[in-house]
Amino acid sequence: MSEGKVYLTGGGCGDAELVTLKAIKALQKCDTVVYDSLVTEELLQWTRPDCEKIYVGKRYQCHSRGQLAINALLVEKARAGKTVVRLKGGDPYVFGRGGEEFIALRDAGVRCEVIPGITSAIAVPAAAGIPVTHRGLSDSVTVVTGTAAGAGGKEELKLDFQTLARLKGTLVILMGMHHLAKIVVGLLAAGKDRLTPSAIVMDGTTERQRVVRAPLFELVARAAERGLTAPAVIVVGAVAKLELIMEGEGKAEVERETFIYLDKIETNGAERKEEKTAAECGAAEDKESYGAESGRKAGDCTEKGVYDMPLSGITVGVTGTAHFAHRLFDVLREKGAQPWDMHFMEIKPAREPLPAFADYGWLVFTSPNGVQVFLDKMRRERRDLRTLADKKIAVIGPGTALALQEAGIYEDYMPQVYDAAHLAGGLAHILMTEQVENRKDGREECRDVEDENLNGQQGFNGVASMDAGGKSLRTGEARCGVLLLRAKQGSDVLPRIFRERGIPYEEYALYELGVQEQRRDAVITKEPDYIVFGSAMGARAYVEGMEKKGIRNTRSRYVCIGEQCAKEVRKYVTEPPLVAAEADVEAIADCLCREGRQD
Repeated sequence: MSEGKVYLTGGGCGDAELVTLKAIKALQKCDTVVYDSLVTEELLQWTRPDCEKIYVGKRYQCHSRGQLAINALLVEKARAGKTVVRLKGGDPYVFGRGGEEFIALRDAGVRCEVIPGITSAIAVPAAAGIPVTHRGLSDSVTVVTGTAAGAGGKEELKLDFQTLARLKGTLVILMGMHHLAKIVVGLLAAGKDRLTPSAIVMDGTTERQRVVRAPLFELVARAAERGLTAPAVIVVGAVAKLELIMEGEGKAEVERETFIYLDKIETNGAERKEEKTAAECGAAEDKESYGAESGRKAGDCTEKGVYDMPLSGITVGVTGTAHFAHRLFDVLREKGAQPWDMHFMEIKPAREPLPAFADYGWLVFTSPNGVQVFLDKMRRERRDLRTLADKKIAVIGPGTALALQEAGIYEDYMPQVYDAAHLAGGLAHILMTEQVENRKDGREECRDVEDENLNGQQGFNGVASMDAGGKSLRTGEARCGVLLLRAKQGSDVLPRIFRERGIPYEEYALYELGVQEQRRDAVITKEPDYIVFGSAMGARAYVEGMEKKGIRNTRSRYVCIGEQCAKEVRKYVTEPPLVAAEADVEAIADCLCREGRQD
């Protein structure tokens, strides 16, 4: 058996293109890759199809494996003759515990080579236009971690605030978002100037990057307002007010200051002089100014410096597709929750071109995912949105409506109850009462009958007959046919009601939902306070993954977007899942808030 080897490899800071060529070469030849939570899916695609992929990610208070177990795994694979890539976010030796792994491998007699990576401490601020050093502003940079191992392995904050407050250069804090308020309070109490420029960069170097800039004393409030959570890099120092970015082709704003909050404070200096000193402020400093500028009352601020929002301190894992997860993230963050990305469903758009729309009076959308795929296909097929000008649009709920509105398309009908049965019943009523031409009346009058006889057998007045499969066989000149634009795995509720009512319709499968099995196998080990399911198929795939691996989650409470979804979850758990009142992200968040108040 050939001797194995481990490549202790830095995976960079988010953008898959910011990885070294040497790291890519190692991934291409390895037999096994052992990777962390911040490693992107794009990097894993460099591996061979037969490469074994093992997830060992760690997040705050949630470790899939302990460090000793990871060390043992690396030794085991190498002794079995495997070429192993230990793929870590950023650089292995910057708070990545790479040194511990190297020592364990060396002591076990396993060959190991270190491949450095680009650390987020430097690259993430740079992506936001913040150089960590800049002549005249900062000639040094200090990098610290906001989360360290405490007694019994418990993660806690360990910082020498007295020393850090005296630093004249740039302070970069990694893994500090869970202790943001304590960090700010600690620095201020140690004498750090309250007006020190500061910034937080979330999801740096990626297309999801979000940046908040504020004076140090306002940083917690501004981060809460914008819903910033981990992973993020905190920057404290004069350079945080720089925004070195390109504006327009060939034009660089080399030192364009966009530090609006600082500017506002400096112009109102007389008013600010009446406030407390930095040492006195603690977590409650400037509660009045927070409230005046954010709409919150001073009493809303807790002793930890974080607003007492309904879901503060609650972790919520979100499954489903990436699009669904990110939509829900924004809502959860606004209410104080810490969302975990646990999505494992993927969308596979249809290869067939969109049908001609001329024969249809109504287009029906049942999900934001469907809207996004539809708009993408319209662009790729060079279909003009103006061809929809004479079409009526029906949507299942406000999330789907909003997705269309972002493209300048507005719905003509949305049921009061956001489910397929009420969508089908209301739309059937509109068609059968010949209200298609009157947008307003059609929306208002149908609401009174959505609940009436959804399974009734009334027929549609002579526009089309139906074949055995429910497809329309168009006759006549009226354009009252319905085109259902949705997932291939859509439920039978809509077609069944249309068939029963004699409504002419056709279906076009915009996309097919698939399961990313490797990602699913990784996320099913996580145990946040709550786990949200956005579809029955996603819930079923999650349960199947748990049963396949023999895993039981006894900690998390499950939350479902609707009853169909809840039926799948009930097959697995004894405790009844929470069910959102409506099928949208706002209702899911409200469901969690109600549960929190009961607790």
